[in-house]
Amino acid sequence: MELIGKDATLLDRVTGKIFVLVMGIVFITGFILMNTVVPDYFMTQANGNAYVDTNIFYASELEGILQAYGEAGRECYVKLSILCDFIFPLQYSLFFASCLILTLKKYLSLKLQKTFLLLGGVLCLSDWMENIFIITAITRFPNIGVLTIMAQTMTLLKSALFIIFLLVIFFGIIILVVSKIKNRK
Repeated sequence: MELIGKDATLLDRVTGKIFVLVMGIVFITGFILMNTVVPDYFMTQANGNAYVDTNIFYASELEGILQAYGEAGRECYVKLSILCDFIFPLQYSLFFASCLILTLKKYLSLKLQKTFLLLGGVLCLSDWMENIFIITAITRFPNIGVLTIMAQTMTLLKSALFIIFLLVIFFGIIILVVSKIKNRK
């Protein structure tokens, strides 16, 4: 897994303090855009309706939601998903995995560090698959069938992993702060 130089590895690069700081700034910027500008613009195109994957449980309502979007809203959803909702998951999943590993690096074996990096990839893939299933449902609308279940499954997986990452990072920061306080005494 050597990347550059004798001692540099990919894992060291993506869990460095500067990398995590830059990714954190990009994450906050992306989060603000994805939760303010993008939804506001989308709602103007989708008859005032919200982005479907902001709701965790939408399977039974997906056909009605897509109908309410109208043609312009469905077209806008596809464009925004391709432009924004494929870049943002890559960024936030890498940030979460890197932040978690950096925070708990001295407590995690190399194998666990790689596992968390891999889980970040699973988080990203589940978000991408959710997007692909919803886009496919939109392009096949009104014949969406099993795509509803597949999209919902990916939404649940994404949401569960997202929450797990946030909780582990939160508790990791607490552990880090407590250990620093103990070391000062």
